[in-house]
Amino acid sequence: MISEHATDWLGLPVQLFDAKASEKGVSDYANTIYRIALDWDADPDFPALFSRFISNPASAQTPAIIIGQFHGDDPSQGSEEVVQQLVAAKAKLPNLRGIFLGDIVSEENEISWIIQTDVSPLLAAFPNLEHLRLRGASDLSLGGGLVHNHLKSLTIETGGLPPELFEQVLASELPALESLELWLGTSQYGGDVTAENLQPL
Repeated sequence: MISEHATDWLGLPVQLFDAKASEKGVSDYANTIYRIALDWDADPDFPALFSRFISNPASAQTPAIIIGQFHGDDPSQGSEEVVQQLVAAKAKLPNLRGIFLGDIVSEENEISWIIQTDVSPLLAAFPNLEHLRLRGASDLSLGGGLVHNHLKSLTIETGGLPPELFEQVLASELPALESLELWLGTSQYGGDVTAENLQPL
């Protein structure tokens, strides 16, 4: 069970950027990692909230972004729109080195219920990305396998890691990778990766 949001990541403190925080603005893009997240009764929606975050030219200093709850009161909504927005904002985020997609705790949505999407466009959009952390395996795809020259760490947190997703990890070409963390989970949630599957690692 995941009961707490990240309070620090990549050596930097994490602060929440929600509807209330957006009214005050961001005080330090360069030395803080912001978790952009909705409340259940979210107003505005995620696209509007993210737009507010990058509206300040200083957002170009952002070292990493954490995406928290992105679906408001509709847990069936996947992260496709989030990925599209990040890709569209690539010119405004030239210093982005880390993306954590899905910092959602059990009180908000169980890990097995988090709906993801194909995240491979993120690596194409951010060639200098070094850290990618993903939570939730439902509909998660690596586009058949990630290809990236600078990614140093890849973390996939799941209640159950499907064998087909693990095969995409194996098919990835990540020459700079230093850390690979996979939550295999249980077969109850689709985690059917076996010791034999793990042998190529």
